[in-house]
Amino acid sequence: MNGSPITANDFRNQRVLAVFAHPDDETWAAGGLLRRVASTGGIVHLVTLSHGERGFDHVARRRDGALAEARYREIANACARLGVASFEVLGLPDMGVTAVATKAGLAPILAAFEPDVLVGFDRDGGYGHIDHVLGVLGTFAAVSEFDRPPRLIAPVFPPGLLTPLRDWLARHHRHLVHPDVRSGPLGGESATFTLELTCDEATAKRRALLCHASQLDRGGVDGFLGIGVMASLFHCERYREVVLDAGDAAALEIQVAVSEQRPA
Repeated sequence: MNGSPITANDFRNQRVLAVFAHPDDETWAAGGLLRRVASTGGIVHLVTLSHGERGFDHVARRRDGALAEARYREIANACARLGVASFEVLGLPDMGVTAVATKAGLAPILAAFEPDVLVGFDRDGGYGHIDHVLGVLGTFAAVSEFDRPPRLIAPVFPPGLLTPLRDWLARHHRHLVHPDVRSGPLGGESATFTLELTCDEATAKRRALLCHASQLDRGGVDGFLGIGVMASLFHCERYREVVLDAGDAAALEIQVAVSEQRPA
């Protein structure tokens, strides 16, 4: 892979680091891409920032340690369906992920794995979840200071697709949505490349999402994140390349420091 714009065909034999906040984010947001990398000779290592232990359990109403253990098993099973070679959970507190802790946790992983590409949410965190947004900030900061930075790509969701979810969270669980993303448009038309999922990739993505049973309500996979969301994301995934220039490291360092005053 050279300095030309990244395409859907550029992942053969690549080392890809996937960084997401919670178990299931890797599947619904980027499962097709992870399967593509794994099936074309690449190696995927997944880093999940939190066990998601404070989420709602639709299976057995477990919380804290019990739910953390369940979601760890779920992500292990999902990774097997997607072909992800290895994964780890940093163990940051659910609903308490910080940019500082994310940056510190990722630095040694970047050095050890030496990825060609890193995939994770863009700055809006997909739908504004505060753990997503602060996790992205810490990820970008870690990459900006790495000697051999990977290329950064982020999923681009259809305009408005995740807005109902963001708006519902902002009304009922305001603290879970980062203040910078509580209003305004989500998603976009512009993407660097589109990944049309093969039958194998779409099937693997669906089966991987089924592994996250604790997060599926009576709507199942098809109702996950809201009616119609996965119907769109099972067929194609769009990505944009995020370019950090030389001046971004200093700016990100300031943003990371400021973010320690967790928004209300």
